[in-house]
Amino acid sequence: MKKISVFVSLILLMSILFACDSAITAEQLVGKWYLQSIDSEINGEKSSGPILTSSDDVYYEFNPDSTYVLVELGEEEHGTWMLSADSLLGISPVDYKDDSVNYLWMKIKSLDDSVMTISNTINTDYGIVDEISVYRRCR
Repeated sequence: MKKISVFVSLILLMSILFACDSAITAEQLVGKWYLQSIDSEINGEKSSGPILTSSDDVYYEFNPDSTYVLVELGEEEHGTWMLSADSLLGISPVDYKDDSVNYLWMKIKSLDDSVMTISNTINTDYGIVDEISVYRRCR
């Protein structure tokens, strides 16, 4: 019986430790992130291959004051960002009122010192588009 109690305690401790390590913080997100590739599906059908960008064409810069700049091929978008406890990243351009309904929500699937992977689903005129975007941190 003692072995079972020790085993259960060990499993609970490991679960707590791993749960704490998986939380993404705002501090980890702050910085400049260059888009490397996008994999997409439309209505469940994969595209022919990932969309690869030229170096430095598209990037997000997330600031500590919860503002961001998105640069896409020379065009800039400014707005605010927020990070929820379940690793959902919300962005909203300055033109929209500050309301979570107006945020575009993306799931941060992974984030480390150099690479961030984000997924999002968008309902378009063409159907449901699922995208997985990979970003590289600027050093």
